[in-house]
Amino acid sequence: MLLRSSEKKLTKKGRYIRVALVALGLPLFLLAVFALEAINNPALFSRKYLLAEYGPTVLWPIYHGYNAFEQHEPFIESSIDAIANKARGLDPAIPAIPDLVLDVKFKEMSKIYQERDAALRAGRLIQTDDSFVKGKIREASGNVPVKLRLKGDWTDHLEGRKWSFRIHTRKGQQYFGMRRFSVQHPKVRGYHAEVLYFDLLRDYGVLAPRVMLVNMMLNGEDLGIMSIEEHFSKELLESQSRREGIIVRFDESLLWRSPDGNIRNFSGAYDDYRNATADTFESGKVLESPVFSKHYAAAAGLLRGFAQGRLTASEVFDAETLGAYLAISEAFGAHHALRWHNQRFYVNPITLKLEPIAFDANLPQRETAEVSVIRNEPIAAAMLRDPLVMARFREVLGQLADEAESGELGDKLVASEQRFYDVLKTEYIFLPPYPSAQVSARTLALLDEPDDFFTAPVDREIEGLVGPDLYPVPVHAYRIKDGDAEYLEIRNAIPHGVEVTGIAPEGVGSEPPVIALAGLPTTLAARELDSIGDAIRIVLPENLREAGLLAVGTAGGRDFSVPVVPYFPASDGPAIPVGKLEDILSAYSFLELNRADNSITAKPGVWDVPELISLPPGYNLRLGPATELRFGADAALVVRGQVFFKGSAEQPVRMGPADGAETWLGIAVMDAGGLSEWRNVEIEWTRGVAIGPWLLMGGTNFYRSPVMIERAGIRHHKGEDGLNIISSNFTVRDLEIEDTLSDGFDCDFCTGEVYGGRFTQIGTAGGGDGIDVSLSDISVVGTEFKDVSDKAISIGEQSRATAKDLRVSASGTGAAAKDGSYLLLEDSEISDAKVAALMAYIKKPEFGAAELIARNLKLTGNRTIAVAQTGSRIEIDGIPVQAEDVDVDVMYDTIMRPGLRRPQAEAEPEREQNDAGT
Repeated sequence: MLLRSSEKKLTKKGRYIRVALVALGLPLFLLAVFALEAINNPALFSRKYLLAEYGPTVLWPIYHGYNAFEQHEPFIESSIDAIANKARGLDPAIPAIPDLVLDVKFKEMSKIYQERDAALRAGRLIQTDDSFVKGKIREASGNVPVKLRLKGDWTDHLEGRKWSFRIHTRKGQQYFGMRRFSVQHPKVRGYHAEVLYFDLLRDYGVLAPRVMLVNMMLNGEDLGIMSIEEHFSKELLESQSRREGIIVRFDESLLWRSPDGNIRNFSGAYDDYRNATADTFESGKVLESPVFSKHYAAAAGLLRGFAQGRLTASEVFDAETLGAYLAISEAFGAHHALRWHNQRFYVNPITLKLEPIAFDANLPQRETAEVSVIRNEPIAAAMLRDPLVMARFREVLGQLADEAESGELGDKLVASEQRFYDVLKTEYIFLPPYPSAQVSARTLALLDEPDDFFTAPVDREIEGLVGPDLYPVPVHAYRIKDGDAEYLEIRNAIPHGVEVTGIAPEGVGSEPPVIALAGLPTTLAARELDSIGDAIRIVLPENLREAGLLAVGTAGGRDFSVPVVPYFPASDGPAIPVGKLEDILSAYSFLELNRADNSITAKPGVWDVPELISLPPGYNLRLGPATELRFGADAALVVRGQVFFKGSAEQPVRMGPADGAETWLGIAVMDAGGLSEWRNVEIEWTRGVAIGPWLLMGGTNFYRSPVMIERAGIRHHKGEDGLNIISSNFTVRDLEIEDTLSDGFDCDFCTGEVYGGRFTQIGTAGGGDGIDVSLSDISVVGTEFKDVSDKAISIGEQSRATAKDLRVSASGTGAAAKDGSYLLLEDSEISDAKVAALMAYIKKPEFGAAELIARNLKLTGNRTIAVAQTGSRIEIDGIPVQAEDVDVDVMYDTIMRPGLRRPQAEAEPEREQNDAGT
């Protein structure tokens, strides 16, 4: 018995030993495996790798919103709030968010895994042109083909399973009206903080990306709530009442490549907008477009001119939006958004000035003390030193302060927050509300600070210079065409002296022969901080103008060879010429200045205008009865104030070509600041304002300039649009537009009314519309359309229109609604339409389906009564028209000939071109 008892005890003891061995041995075994793996891959011991792999588990509260805005709330209090948030998450009143179901094949996903591993080893993500892989987004209506890649600079975008992706839709499709967007853990963009910042900026007319929340599935794995942020594309612009145009930035690649910058956390030689090259998004599309290429050249020249101190901020940037952007960024303490390498600019094709696009504010790291974030960022301080930008900055800061004092600002920020906060709290249960009271307090505290509080230069220095051999690019080498001349510009980029020994042909071996040029060899002095650097300029012989070249030399005893790249000269003036008032008055004796109201009046008579008249801002122009201006072939009239053209029925104001000129450019009224009035005005033989890189599609143009036009005629226009009104309110009565190559009246981003009038012989080159509307709200009453080659009225891009008592004969299509638009057409006649009396369809999928409601129409002799594309809707006297499949692309290539229409963007290439970004 004793033996058996002892045997039992031993067995029990052995069981404990085995349990202990398993409990202790398994972790030790796993640790040993980890250690062996780390021998081959030491990066596994790095902080970034450990944080990326284990941070979301070990630091679970932080990844679920704790201390999201660095308010340091006690954990116990946050935990109590978290329990309440979890309970509230069951509330059915919380709005549902869409699903993003993304599928990526194993082979493609393996490439993403490899790039993530490489980024964790390097400590940052480096993208290449072939980083994109293919995938698809599953939707109820069908699959959306996409290409995607990892995105971000730092590895916080790669932590856990919620990685950041850049996604581009393919094959012309879109996702919630977007073709380019990012999806990411809400944490990396400060959860909902940027929504407050973006919303307030948009209230002041500043461009900002759209943001939305989704429930994301990746290859069947539920990733939970993720944040989508729109990327830089034409959809971003069009959604905020801007015409398609290019988007530029300063190239930050040297900042990331340089050990100098990495050692000092962005305080190296390349951390300076003056030491960077202007770059463009979607460069492939830009370079293929003659118009966009000119805009890129103009924008790069303007940014160079600003960086070199040749141009003021208001000569380069739109002062209104820039001043508002700086004021709101200062109020939020958003220093990250103001960093030069985070700034993005839309090149407005109508003004050829650059407008800021808000981006990556990183508000958890905002400034909360009474310290200027503008002053500490040299490019922002330089912008604000311009008096016009400062005036707008002060105006917006004052408005914010008034709202802060009344409590309206806080209410506005809370209202923005609520669109996202309740949804986010269902998963990120520790997430606190954004401390919007800090914005109000900071605004009030900064309001009365003097100008130099924001703009005084801050002393900066580079401490502990690295050796010249650690700089990847010692010099910038540019090939520049300036008119008929072509020259080589070589500029020092580093804080060490550099010897440039010569240039050499590219691609002829490791030691290419040096080509002798006058002025070389030479030594460039060390580049001082906050300077543009020492430079030389050498005229290139004709035999070298098409050759690939290298700039060769030595820096710190190390040889270098830097490719010579095409670039643009720095501009000495704004992209659109602005005349000096005294020169204009001296050249044109028929113009008189009334200083009492800053108006310029033309004397009655017939006057020749051989060259461009471009009035400076703030001056109104008045023309009266019996006044006729006759313009040279390349002459135009540009007014940056109100225009009062008031003729009589017997003696109208006339504008046309001079003797010997078949056509002239036209007139542009821009940023008038008040209502312009035209009565009894006749304009003939324009072809569209085209001056250097500046191209307006209209012969008569109003931009951000409200106007009333009555009893006017626009005839024989030989360009895109006879009349083009953009971003303006208007009233048009009894307007006659006759004989145009393309559209009669084009209206974008407007609200207005058209009464009476007549449109005849519209679109003689094919494809012209009588009235073409985009993103506008208009009414048309009692107007006649005859011989319109395409559509008598075309309502597109989410416009709203009512039309009544129209008389349409011999058009291609009588009335069309397209791309998310709505048209109500009543009590009208449509006859002899060659395509259809009525149409509703989708040309741009990002806008959605269209609707046309028709009542009490008289329809005779039309080829087809109505064509409603599947998804869109036409209703005639309460009866729906049967929808049908329509190939819109084929339709526009055949029966709706494009004529002179504004060229559409090319389909994006499958290979990504120059489209990096955080």
